[in-house]
Amino acid sequence: MARNGGISKMAPAIVPRGPGIGVDDYLKSFGERRTSSRTNLSREIVVQIDQQPMHTAILENISLGGAKFRLMYPTELPERFEIIGAGEDERPIACQIVWRRRNTIGVKFITKRHS
Repeated sequence: MARNGGISKMAPAIVPRGPGIGVDDYLKSFGERRTSSRTNLSREIVVQIDQQPMHTAILENISLGGAKFRLMYPTELPERFEIIGAGEDERPIACQIVWRRRNTIGVKFITKRHS
């Protein structure tokens, strides 16, 4: 490790390649926890709280286990709510917040998603 003006520079990590190392294992080594693949899209959805449509959002990606969406404006959300418009039909999908970065929310589905 070399020092340059108080900033340390490290050599890039060596990523092992070869038989027995799959993409899934490689991604998990970086903390990837998804168990199903994501589908990227841009679709308008509605966030429903206590069975009342409350906020419009843009669904950015979805998987069997959860989704990521962007709220149109900063707002507080409860830990659990439903989204409408993410599936093939208009049935609400129950969600729980997993992470949040400003207006972007990552959720896991509480009930099984119906395709």
